[in-house]
Amino acid sequence: MKIGVITFHFVHNQGALLQCYALQKVLNNLGHEPYVIDYRPAYHEVRYSAKKNPFVMAHNNWVKQHNKGVTRKLYAAARGFVRAIRMTINKDDAVNDKLFNDFIETHFNLTSRYRSYGQLVKNPPNMGCYIAGSDQLWNPELCDQKLNPAYFLMFGTKSTLRIAYAVSLKESFSISEKNDLKRYCEVIDYISVREKNSDLLEVTDKDIEICIDPTLLLQQCDYSPIESTIITDDPYIFVYGFETSPTMIEAIREISEYYKIRVINGSPTRIKLDIEAENVFNYAPDQFL
Repeated sequence: MKIGVITFHFVHNQGALLQCYALQKVLNNLGHEPYVIDYRPAYHEVRYSAKKNPFVMAHNNWVKQHNKGVTRKLYAAARGFVRAIRMTINKDDAVNDKLFNDFIETHFNLTSRYRSYGQLVKNPPNMGCYIAGSDQLWNPELCDQKLNPAYFLMFGTKSTLRIAYAVSLKESFSISEKNDLKRYCEVIDYISVREKNSDLLEVTDKDIEICIDPTLLLQQCDYSPIESTIITDDPYIFVYGFETSPTMIEAIREISEYYKIRVINGSPTRIKLDIEAENVFNYAPDQFL
């Protein structure tokens, strides 16, 4: 069966691309013909493209301040506009743009490009099944501050099977968001999420399964073909995460001193270490593996 997978497949995040690769690999191993629906909405793509659109970034910042006053919104929009120009001139994302897109074009079986939900509705990919997931597709904070119907598979023919696999949601939703969540979930035949969510259980009477991230459905041998060929024989501690933890820092310090090995910080913008470490910024999923 031809299966179209829609997810955050183009962001500059190693885990996001690997979960997409993993689901594609699993479906292929099961005898299906998987495709990654190349849906890249402007509000999301502008965050990662080498050339930033200042008007889109200004709009994004304005929308993020939806519960603030007009002055705060104007200030945020102006900052977004200026930041977009600065990042383009400084080529802040130029290296990552090439690294990640090279990985995507090499390892993903992509459909034609869609830049808006309207384009998906007008000319949907012809598949027997659509799958949304994994990743935080149902988190409005990552989708222009609202639930995106594209990630609820609100396109294509009625006869197409629709599955949500191991998607993540934000912890709680507003009343209007709950209404959208209820309406959007009606078209999905089977729903599974990565963690239990009381708001989702409240708005739908469908059976909700808890499923693991698709990266955990594969074995080490499944990743070997896409690993980087750059190898080092020197032992090291690799640090990766989203926030600094005193417990983690102390553990890194103790282990590095005990084994006399170096530390590589793979998340230097998020994790601040007070010990000597090599910071790495630009690396795609193959080198991450």
